[in-house]
Amino acid sequence: MRMLPDQEKYEQIRAECEQIINKVEDIVANLKKVFANDLNELPSYLAELEEQPFHRIRSKIRSGLINIAVCGAFSSGKSFLISGLIKRLTWIRKSHEEVGDFDNLDDYISFLPSSPEQTSSCPLAVVPSSIPDAPSRLEILFNDTKIWEDVSGSHPNEDQIRAKMRGYVSSLQDSRSIRPKQDWARFVVSARLYVSNLFLPAIIYDLPGIGGAGEQFGGSGEYYTKLVHDYLHQADCIVYVASAVKELSDVELELLSVVEDFSKKNRCPVFFILSQIDREKGWKRVRDKNNQFLNEYFRRDSKANTEFIGQGFVGVSPAVEAKAFGLFQNEEINEEQFNLRIKESGMPSFRQMLTNHLTNVSGPVHLREIAFQVHNILKRVRLAVSDEIQIKSIPIKEAQSRINEYGDLIEALIEKKKLVISDLNELGKQAFSATFSSTDSDVLLKTLRETLEPLIKKSDLLKSTEIHKIEQELKDTVDKWLCRADGGFEIAWERASQNYQMQANRLLTRRLNEAIEEASMPPDNLLGWIRHPKFNSSEGSVIKLGDTLTQVGTAWQAWVGITGISVGSLSSIFASVSGAATTLGPLAAVGSAVAALAPASMFLIVAGALSFVWSNSKKSKERDKLKKQINDEFLPRYADQIVKELEKQVREAIKAYEGVIIKIVDDLIAAQERACVELESKLRSPEHRELQDKLTAMSDLEKQCEIIEERIESFYAEVAPMITLKD
Repeated sequence: MRMLPDQEKYEQIRAECEQIINKVEDIVANLKKVFANDLNELPSYLAELEEQPFHRIRSKIRSGLINIAVCGAFSSGKSFLISGLIKRLTWIRKSHEEVGDFDNLDDYISFLPSSPEQTSSCPLAVVPSSIPDAPSRLEILFNDTKIWEDVSGSHPNEDQIRAKMRGYVSSLQDSRSIRPKQDWARFVVSARLYVSNLFLPAIIYDLPGIGGAGEQFGGSGEYYTKLVHDYLHQADCIVYVASAVKELSDVELELLSVVEDFSKKNRCPVFFILSQIDREKGWKRVRDKNNQFLNEYFRRDSKANTEFIGQGFVGVSPAVEAKAFGLFQNEEINEEQFNLRIKESGMPSFRQMLTNHLTNVSGPVHLREIAFQVHNILKRVRLAVSDEIQIKSIPIKEAQSRINEYGDLIEALIEKKKLVISDLNELGKQAFSATFSSTDSDVLLKTLRETLEPLIKKSDLLKSTEIHKIEQELKDTVDKWLCRADGGFEIAWERASQNYQMQANRLLTRRLNEAIEEASMPPDNLLGWIRHPKFNSSEGSVIKLGDTLTQVGTAWQAWVGITGISVGSLSSIFASVSGAATTLGPLAAVGSAVAALAPASMFLIVAGALSFVWSNSKKSKERDKLKKQINDEFLPRYADQIVKELEKQVREAIKAYEGVIIKIVDDLIAAQERACVELESKLRSPEHRELQDKLTAMSDLEKQCEIIEERIESFYAEVAPMITLKD
């Protein structure tokens, strides 16, 4: 990195940036101490925030290097691309005897392990060596020691380092056999390669490809996403690599979504590179398809398009560049042909893209971006603290105020309950009258006689089969009468009950709104009041009106759709006569009438209490007498009993719904009373003091957040002139 015009000033602002990082980390640590006795209360964001982000930020500020994360699907050419990017990709020509034809004479030696199959098994960092022309060096981090170990050997050359990388960081066949025996069973967490004369002042991270080698360590989903998350946190820019041989797949959508989220959150640019264009003649079609994929899933607005998608995929080929250098050195092409091939490779443009970015974000800009990341953490911490203060201060700062409000509301609800009872009584009378305005026992009797008299007249009432026919006809007649379209009971009851329910709900809502208004409960509308935290007691015992009315609606259907109840039948009135020798005796009395409304047919039938006595005289006389008794006595009583039972059921249904409505008010009153008791108890409890101490500590931290935010704003202002003067 170049020296700045005012290096001393730069060192001062870098020290200031480190102090800001330390202060923010202290605030996070102190906030965790506040919740040390109850980690369950710790805000979710803070519970997940560990020391690692601060460690990464400090590493970035001290190294002065920019971090570039290279990611993508497996076999997309990431490692091959990085080898070309750092100009360590060599082209060689195979002999005809080696390949057997003239179509595939090109071969390439990649410094980083690469192959058409999945290759990388762990992240590899390419780090600029601080010593010019120093030999390359490879360090490995194993999971068993968590210590970086130099595995380069004594006086290694790049061929030896290449072999070492194949053994430690690739999943190629027989790769582990290259390691010393003591390292065969050790799991490699990460690797870093130190190279000299690197044109970029940056650390380049080569990440395993999604869907590839990472699967053996937890799958391409969960493991790879966690790994990418970890390394993206260290990145100042991201290079997403896709192969020109195939279009983007849905599998890559998850990775792209992670990259997009991080890019937006940390203002981290993404460069989309289409590698291996030398292997696909139709690579421009693949490029256009990939850009269409990005536009389809990620172009949400113009700002998102600028920050994330940018110009989309750019085609490059390290192979074309490496071959051009080889041919030019062998004097097989002239300088003009060489320059044309280099330009066609796209590699100079790619390097220039990265160089421009690194130039723009180095020095003071680099510090500003670090401060921006710290500022993001601070904002989230401050928001969490403010939310916790607001939530926890309610039972302390507003407890007495709430008790007074609840008391006023209780008085208002008691008064409104009296009005609700009176209003519901009037509504019930109206619903009852509307239901039976066209339902009369005389009309039913007339209908029964018109339908049943012809059947009774020609039936032998001493035969059970004839009795059964009359019974069925009786049921069908009553069913039709109840369900008739010209003002039958079913239609009248449905209309009256729906109107009653609607009017009762409106009445309840209106009276509750009046109570809230009279009690000066904020806010002044019922829906807002129900959602307002003052409505709920700490145990959540307050019944929410919206949920209650839903339950009332369900209960109402249960009441009006009276389930089937066993009923008496004509068979229990008449004795079964079998043969001429059977003696007719007195019939047992039928029990009290019961009404049943089936939800589907609204069928109701009531058996009246009747008894008949006759002697062993002529059966024909008894039949006539029985027919007359049915017409003159049973049917009138039967029709009257049906209507009475209907009236009884309607009154019970109306009364039941009225009880549900009143219970809502009672529950609301009881809830406010419980809330008052709980609040008064809390004000006297030992926990009150502990909560007050927490609030005091969090208030102090909130003030510290404000001070640090002001300090960061001053830092931005101090850095701005240096960025403007930067060449």
